[in-house]
Amino acid sequence: MVSDREPAGDATVEELREWVGGEVDAVTELTGLDSRWRMLLELELRWPEDRERIFDRSHLPRCSTQGGGTNPAAVEVDLLSDPLEEDPVALAGKVRDHWEDAGWDISQVGPGYYRADRADGALMTVEGAEGAGGKLLSLTVRSACSSNPSVAH
Repeated sequence: MVSDREPAGDATVEELREWVGGEVDAVTELTGLDSRWRMLLELELRWPEDRERIFDRSHLPRCSTQGGGTNPAAVEVDLLSDPLEEDPVALAGKVRDHWEDAGWDISQVGPGYYRADRADGALMTVEGAEGAGGKLLSLTVRSACSSNPSVAH
């Protein structure tokens, strides 16, 4: 997802990973799903056990598409819960309330699907739904953009 967001600073990839990891940990604790998350495209990788491998395999989405130079980028992690006994829409609402209390700008994308945005370009989404795979939550956490050479490309 290219959004042409302006870089918020010069944070290193390690600093951005720390922030993203902290936000993921907060959601896993809030929902009570501490070790019931997998990397979206590599389901054998579990959060938090494979945290570093998940970061290593996650892409660094560009924040702009300007040619002829280095583009700022962000750190992003996309996770999917194991099938749940709990109501995934209620859990997504609980996460939405937490983000709202923390001062994020919240929008509802669809039923049980929420997006949280911050002025520096960081964003998070959570979606609770029931489908062929059962009751699931999906979570995306994307940091603010950085022009630091460890992130930008």
